Parts: sequence; C-alpha cells; structure tokens
Amino acid sequence: MTSEELEALRLQYLAQGGQIAEPSAKPSKGRPLVADEEAAAAEIRRRAAAGEGITAIAKAMRHSTRTINALANSHGIVIASNNAASTIERKRRQRAALAPKVQRMANRGMIQVDIAATLGITRFDVRRIAREYEININSRAR
Repeated sequence: MTSEELEALRLQYLAQGGQIAEPSAKPSKGRPLVADEEAAAAEIRRRAAAGEGITAIAKAMRHSTRTINALANSHGIVIASNNAASTIERKRRQRAALAPKVQRMANRGMIQVDIAATLGITRFDVRRIAREYEININSRAR
C-alpha cells in the first residue's frame, strides 16, 4: 500500500467521525444453487412437511442431495431423516393401500404380470402383497 492510499484511508476514517464503516455484504461466490431459490425452498418445505426424506426430495426435484441440503440449511428447513423403521412403515402402508386392488384384480382372473403393470409395481411386490394379505394370485390353481 502506498503512502497516498494510506493517507486517503486516514482521511476517510476522519471524515466518518473516526468510526469504522461496516463492510458491505460480499457477493455470493459462484452461481446460485438453483434458478428460483425461493420456489425451490417452498417445494422443499412442502415435501419435508409431508414426511419425505432427502433422497426422495432430491429425486423429485431433480437436484443432488447436496444441493437440497444446502438450500434447506440456508432457509432453516429441517428434513426428517429416513431411518430404516420409517422406511419399513411407509412401505407397509403402501402395500396395505394396494391390497384391495390386488384382491379385485386377482378375483377377475388377472395374472401377476398384468396386476403389476396396472399398478406400476413389480411382480415381487404383487407376490408379497398376496402373501401378507392371503390373496390367491395363482391363476393355475383356480
């Protein structure tokens, strides 16, 4: 720093009454996390309140979990962790909701492949629902 620059800073200091001015806010580094940060934060808040985990939110919004976490942290949003117990319970509720549909389709004589395709689930899920709710899906045994 030259003596001229130092003298200019001293004069500025004295002109402000000997008070040190607060530095202006630094501009954020790099590009923003998402195009519309407020809308993204609102979507994260809505999905987190619905009980979705970080991975589900990230997949639905087509962003990385790191981006979603950064947005959530910067906006004070708490996302419940997906522990094994909550995941198991959520899947059990999904199977319970599908059981009556599987029962109706099986009673109509639909085969596993068709039931799975209609409901958008795998054949394994159809067999699991049938086993848990004692539904006869064996079209050969009828």
